Amino acid sequence: MDTRAIGVVFGKEVKDGRRDKRAVMSAFLFPVLAPILVYGMLSFMISLKNKAEQIVVPVIGIENAPAFIRWLKERDVKVEPFEGDPKEAVKNKKKELVVVIPDNYEERFSETKTAVIKIVNDGSRADAQAAVGRFSSLIGKYNSEIAALRLIVR
Repeated sequence: MDTRAIGVVFGKEVKDGRRDKRAVMSAFLFPVLAPILVYGMLSFMISLKNKAEQIVVPVIGIENAPAFIRWLKERDVKVEPFEGDPKEAVKNKKKELVVVIPDNYEERFSETKTAVIKIVNDGSRADAQAAVGRFSSLIGKYNSEIAALRLIVR
């Protein structure tokens, strides 16, 4: 192929490109905007993760589980007493989550029965998911440690 033929084909493509501006814009905009969008999404995800590093957990019935509360504090969880309606606080976005420890927790725990801790959260809140996920994983670790200790005792 000679250079004249290449020039003719290139000129035709440029002329067609001027007529079809939408196709040209989409061909050039995506490679420019895609890295910016990816950077924005990654920055947002990193900020959510960093926000969850130090979580504050409001607890109803904090006196019912002193060993569990001490275990949480050892893992850099700030535990604060909470008074009021947990569902309302989560619904109004005053708190990301609220933990409710029942009055019979210590009794059931000492009898090696299942001691239930209730987590009140709003699953539709993306901003709270990091804290809820971290706290849920902490409860899973606590559960595993207690189960292992109970097996050793038997």
